Amino acid sequence: MSSQNTAGNNPRMSSDAPRNVLLALRAQPLFANLTDDEFQDIIALLHSETIELGDLIVDMGGTNTRYYVLRSGRAVVRRLDDQGAEYIAQQFRIGDAFNDRSFLTGARSEESIEAVEKAKLWYLARDEFQALLQRRPSIKQHLQYPPEVIQILNRLRRRDWLRPDENELLYRKKHPLVFIGAFITALLVYALIMVLTYVLAQSLFPPIAGLATLFMAGFTLWRFYDWRNDFYAVTDQRVVHRERVLLASDKQNEIQLHKIQDVTVRRQAFIEMLFDIGSVVIQAAGMGSVVVFELIGSPDDVTRLIYEQRTRAMSQTRASERAKIRSEIRRELELAPRPKAAAPAHEPTRTTFRKRLRRSFSTLGQMRSAVLPHMRLVQGNQIVYRKHWLVLVGTAWFPALCLLLYTGVIIALVAGSQNAAELFSQTCVVLPAMLMGLGLAFWLLWRYEDWRNDIYILTSDRLVDIDRSPFGLQGTKRRDASLSAVQNVTSSTQGPIDLLFDMGNVVIRTAGAGGDLTFDNVHNPRSVQRDIMNRMEAFESSVREQQAASRRQELAEWLGIYDELTRLHERKQMP
Repeated sequence: MSSQNTAGNNPRMSSDAPRNVLLALRAQPLFANLTDDEFQDIIALLHSETIELGDLIVDMGGTNTRYYVLRSGRAVVRRLDDQGAEYIAQQFRIGDAFNDRSFLTGARSEESIEAVEKAKLWYLARDEFQALLQRRPSIKQHLQYPPEVIQILNRLRRRDWLRPDENELLYRKKHPLVFIGAFITALLVYALIMVLTYVLAQSLFPPIAGLATLFMAGFTLWRFYDWRNDFYAVTDQRVVHRERVLLASDKQNEIQLHKIQDVTVRRQAFIEMLFDIGSVVIQAAGMGSVVVFELIGSPDDVTRLIYEQRTRAMSQTRASERAKIRSEIRRELELAPRPKAAAPAHEPTRTTFRKRLRRSFSTLGQMRSAVLPHMRLVQGNQIVYRKHWLVLVGTAWFPALCLLLYTGVIIALVAGSQNAAELFSQTCVVLPAMLMGLGLAFWLLWRYEDWRNDIYILTSDRLVDIDRSPFGLQGTKRRDASLSAVQNVTSSTQGPIDLLFDMGNVVIRTAGAGGDLTFDNVHNPRSVQRDIMNRMEAFESSVREQQAASRRQELAEWLGIYDELTRLHERKQMP
């Protein structure tokens, strides 16, 4: 969706007149209710940018979240129709503003915007705008959001599992008949118990009836919570199944849309066909790469939606590739200038006090990390995960307790003995005491090192599981998997203790011969799962872009040769 300003289509606005363009921006519905002081704060955030002929301003399916105002030139908007075919939807002229949906929600663009003339733009950066709204809440209250944006923002506030650039399309729970069926079954059992107790043991009827009623109420509440707590979702990027059991488990499984290979509907009973209930089985490549939407209503509609979104995602990728091909061909045919190489940035060599202070704090942080490592640590382009500190507590508490008791006994002996010096001067006492103390300390250190040395690494293209024995005495085991081999990622938390401390496992299913990888007992497993999925998407996009860039360059060179030969032969044919 792109907002338009009627002033932007005014034929009199034919030049890059800053005042006219600002007036057009002021007239946008989004900013129409702002006070003059509030609008001045918006203007202070404006940046300028120049786009060459044929270059993309906004890429379909891309993550550009800037809000643009056209100062000069023209731009065309391309969208996809219901069949996935690309068409030119409209043109933007001086004073028009666009890309407000992505700017306000963070969602990916559903259209591409291309400069058909050299264009000058003003733009607002989303992060700076959000920071301004935090500083001045009155601005947020006066903004006029489009209805579509309001719906997306409301979903984002309710769904903590949604990514910032993700748009929810479907959110379902199991059909209400699943809960009703369990409730009726429990009610029949409850009624049978009450009748048998009244007939066979009338004297015990009051206490048994009370316990049965209490159990029935508890069971009903638990089943309702269990039914309400699970969900199935389809977004414009993935399908998601999250299953939570009160005080028992929390599991999330998902598959990216472009990796889906097959979607089938499964019905197993007459009542399911009668009430249009069924299970949707979504499969990707690789063993175990399955997400099941179990016993939901209108499963055929859900299947159709998944296929439509998968097709749309593929169409958006093709449309983005066509737009880049157009730009490359324009440059090869010299219809548009080639992009200038960016000048290398030179860091000043002078060391300021602030830099020295930052380095000092960095050194202190490194010392702290060496003793108590972070459970999640970003180091350059890689993320290092360690097992939850609760695992360390579970494995080191006994040697720590023994060492503490040993230290207490030594202190008590020294404090309570009048001849402590004489006692500890005897070799037969000192040597065993020292050996015992060193042994206990080494035992504790061994357990600590065994925990600290087990790490999981996520890089820009690989997953690494390193299991190093304490001090390297028993060697190191290392398993690697390329992100290109990953089929799906599942996070799960089991048991009330793990749920309380947010600890769980992340299972990475791969298509390689090495089998699956498991990040055991990591903190916040859903966050780890999200990190891996984001890196997977970035890696796959990078690979696709490299391959597509090579194809585009080859195609553009062939067309350039064709154009050169055409002009050459035209000159020869001239009299």
